[in-house]
Formats: sequence, structure tokens, C-alpha cells
Amino acid sequence: MRQPVPLDSVALGRRRIGVVVAAFGLLFATLAFRLVDITQFAAKEERTTALVLPKDGISRRDVVDRRGIPVATDVIVSGVGADPREVPKDPEVYRSLGAVLERDPRVIARLLDTDRHFIWLERRITPRQQADLLRLGIPGIEFRDQPRRVYPQANLVAHLIGQTGIDNNGLSGLELVFDKTIRTEAGMRDREPFALSIDLRVQQALREELAAAIRTYEAAAGNAIIMDVHTGELLAMVSLPDFDANHPVSPDDVRRFNRNTEGVYEVGSLFKSLTLATLLDAGVVRMDDMWDVRERLKIGRRSIGDAHMLKRWASTTDVFLNSSNIGTARMALAGGRELQHHYLEKLGLLEKPQLELPGVSSPLVPKRWPDITVAVVSYGHTLAVTPLGFLNAFAAVVNGGILRPATLLQRDPEQPVPGERVISQAASDQIRELLWLNVVGGGGTKARVPGMMVGGKTGTADKPVNGRYVKGVVISSFVAAFPMNAPRYAVLVMLDNPTANEASMGFRYASWNAAPATGRVIARVAPLLGVPLVPQEVEDGFLAKAPPEIQQKELKRRGKEAQIAAFAPY
Repeated sequence: MRQPVPLDSVALGRRRIGVVVAAFGLLFATLAFRLVDITQFAAKEERTTALVLPKDGISRRDVVDRRGIPVATDVIVSGVGADPREVPKDPEVYRSLGAVLERDPRVIARLLDTDRHFIWLERRITPRQQADLLRLGIPGIEFRDQPRRVYPQANLVAHLIGQTGIDNNGLSGLELVFDKTIRTEAGMRDREPFALSIDLRVQQALREELAAAIRTYEAAAGNAIIMDVHTGELLAMVSLPDFDANHPVSPDDVRRFNRNTEGVYEVGSLFKSLTLATLLDAGVVRMDDMWDVRERLKIGRRSIGDAHMLKRWASTTDVFLNSSNIGTARMALAGGRELQHHYLEKLGLLEKPQLELPGVSSPLVPKRWPDITVAVVSYGHTLAVTPLGFLNAFAAVVNGGILRPATLLQRDPEQPVPGERVISQAASDQIRELLWLNVVGGGGTKARVPGMMVGGKTGTADKPVNGRYVKGVVISSFVAAFPMNAPRYAVLVMLDNPTANEASMGFRYASWNAAPATGRVIARVAPLLGVPLVPQEVEDGFLAKAPPEIQQKELKRRGKEAQIAAFAPY
């Protein structure tokens, strides 16, 4: 028979259970309060309170790309200084400090030979150095935290973002131009980032493809730009060679040179797209006009020829698709110097282009403008312009005729973009059709991208070296827009002195190097930019207006592709 439990034991058990229940209740209440505090009050504080940084040094706002990916940001680093009045005047102290900081003890001694209350010994030290200095236990040594600018993208946008100095002041690039805007109040960092127009995905793709083209065609250097033709926003801008923005670069280092904005070049036959667009707008040239390109064009003591003489009369379309210097020069002379100068001025090619970067170069404009200048300028010689300035003008002639300033800042999509009409919509439509035909059946066929309706123009220009043209030294370029039924983006790719190698079938011409490089760029970035494929019926509508020989060439190409597809393994 079970013995009854004493009453005092029952009471003790109940008290113990009560204590445990109370303890658990207090624990859960504490956890619940902390959870509410974290999710509500802390979140509210996070939204309303700026990040507090050390008061030493200048803090700066984050710079981000158009999708919010960091381009530049501040991190907190430790530095070491001293009150020279308190540091022992002892050579052994100087040697100890020099050993840790990897500096000459004599330099340390000179720094400490002052009556100032504080001097910097090293603005940036590692945690190991800080620990070693603490172990030394030298009186008067002080550690101070301060913001340091870092660039997570390293080389990717170095020419654009620029660099800051040791004191976090802007030294170059956007960091310099917007120094006051990017800076914030002492000790605080604004949480609103500074947004660029650049898309880092597109920038990365463009840099990789340009670097590949430089290697493939053994070029000395290269540069490329992608622009939104309706807003002027630069989605990508690359100049190679480049540098890591996290490391100081001397002003005379060739890697600092931004070929897109600081370089000026005679762009060669790329210019024919602008020449023809303006002459079509002025009514000087019509699509069905015929031009005498049977033999070299003589102007005074000079004469103009073509790489491949047509030796016949050619239509305006033929002149463009065959990139005839003779035919283009005849068209320009029909318009005259005043008309040419007028349109060049409207397109912004006679003055420094606008962009939020320091060191943008002005064009090299001929001092005199006789007939020979009119002729050679029409096909891209004598007048030297920046790649940025040229692409900005090209964007205007393909976007419907509106010139808008280029920008590296993200525009508000809800706000209209200011612009000036430079050619008519009709003239823009005509040049777009010719540019598309040039990729379908002219010199730009290797820039073709299936389903994208690319239009573009090649340019192979002699490159002056020390003021004189050197035979075989060229700038090879391709300018394009896509999709040509409703252009949204313009692309310019330039290669400095590519080699006539196996990859280019032994040619230096842009149709064999810059054009295929541009095609690869467009094929890669179009999906990133959300550009849909153009329906076949839209392309067929353009093809129906093409010359019969272009139609035949295109249909023949499609037939070959169909045959290849039919025999392709499943």
C-alpha cells in the first residue's frame, strides 16, 4: 500500500514549480520585448539616423550604379599619431616605431621633432601593426579611426569614378567633379547614395569584349562606349589599358588616359553617316541621285581615291554601302563649306562635348576651310573629335534627329530630357535604313546579330604619329545602333592599330576586327538591357525597300542558314 506524501513535501514541490514557471515567464517576456525592440524601434531608428563616423577625416556618400551596386564607399580604418611632447626623445623609440611602421627611424625622428600637440605617423595601419604598437607601450602614441575611400569594382570604372587623396578629398574623375556633393557633414555619412547612369553588368561585358578584341587582333589599346540614344545616359564607357582605383597612379601614367574623353581622333568613314544624314536633311542629296565615282576626284593639286574603285556611276545607297570617299566628297561639295560647318556646329562637333568628367578634350578643327577640307572632312579626316563627341552626334541622327547632352548621372525617367532638333525625322529614318543595309549587305556584315536588327558603319582611319601619317598604322572603328526599327542604344568600338593577323584574315580594315567585336558586344548586352528580339516580319518590311542585290544576298544567306539548321544534329 502506497504511503501518503507529506503535506510539507507537496507544498515544497508546488513552490519549486511556481519558481520555474515564473523564471520561464520572465525569460519569454524578455525575449518578446527584445524582438519587438529589434523589429520596430531599432528599424525605425535605422531608417532615420545617419551612420556616425569618426570626426577625423572627410566622409563621403556611397556612389552606386543605376541598379544600386556600390562603385565607391567609405570604410573605417585605423591610423596612428602622436603627441610629440610626450614621446620620449630616444633613438631606440624611433627604431621601434620605424620597425613596426616600416619607415626610416630618421623620418620618425624628424616628424616628432615639433611642439605640435598631434602629428600623424601613418594614416592607415593594419590590425597587426596596431597590436605591435600597443605592445611597445610608448607614451604619447594615439590611435584614431577615420574613413577611407575604397572602390569595390577596382579597374572596372576607374576612369569614371577617379580617386581620392589620403585626406579623402576628390582628386580625379567624378570624385573630383562632384567633391562637394559627395562629401557629407563631419562625422556623418548620408544614406542617400549618389547614382550613376552606368550599369555595371553592361560595363563588365563591354570591358571583357573589348579586352578580348585587343588580344585577338593584337591592338595597342582600345576604347568603347554604350549610350542610350534617347536620354544621353552612358550605360558603359571603357578605355584600355586601365588601372585599379584603389591604388595611387601617377598623373603621367599612360593607364590614366581616358581615350573616350581625352583622346581626339580622325574617325574615318564613321563620319560618312553624319555627312549623309545632314545632306539628306538639307535636301542637297536624295536617295536616287547618281554620283560619278569612275575615277579619282581632283581638287587643286590633291586627289581623292577609294580603297576599292567602283569605276562607275553609283547611287547614293551604293556610295554609302561601298564607303566611297569619292562619292561622299562629291556630295559634300554639292552642299558647300557653309552648310557643312553649320551642321557640324549643330551636332556639337566643333566644341568640347559636355560630360561630368575633368579633362574632356576639345576637337582639333581646321583653321582654314577650302574645298579640299570640305571633301576630306566629309569622310572623317582633318577634323579630329573625341569618341564621346562623335557618338553623341551619331545618337542624334539615329534617334529621330534630337541632340541631347551625354551624362554619367542617372536621369529621372519621369522627367523629359532637354534636347535640340538637328535633323528631321525623315532624314533620320533614311540614315537608319542605310545603316541597317550596311550590316545586312555592306561593309558591316560581321556586326550582324540575329533578331536584333543592328545598323552601323565601319571606319579605318590613318593614324598620325608625331604629326605625320604612317603607312599601315590605323584606328579601326565601328559605330552601331540597335534595334534599327526603333533605336534605343548606340555603341562605338575603337581599336588602336590592330594587326593584320590570322584572326582578321590578314586585313586591318574595321570590317574584319571592330565590326565583329561590336557584334559580340551587342549580342551580350542586349539581353542585359532587356531589348526584345525584332519579329521577322518587321525585318522583312525593311528588306522589301532594299535594293534588289541586297535582297538577293539576304535571301541567299537565310537559305544557307536554313540548310545548316536542317543538317544540324539534334
